[in-house]
Amino acid sequence: MDLRIQPVSLPFWLCIQSTAEDGNYLRFRLYPTPGQAVLINKTIGCCRFVFNQHSEGITNSNRTG
Repeated sequence: MDLRIQPVSLPFWLCIQSTAEDGNYLRFRLYPTPGQAVLINKTIGCCRFVFNQHSEGITNSNRTG
């Protein structure tokens, strides 16, 4: 299993979509400090790992019936 974390490019964009039907969203450009960039990369990596583990579990449970 490959657990390498791909670094985010700086600055990076954070987009938040509105729950309204108009489809508007907010877009922020973030300029994190080097320490914050490390924390962001670790957090995104952990989220990706948990998502992949969950997806794999669902796939395996669907195969076994």
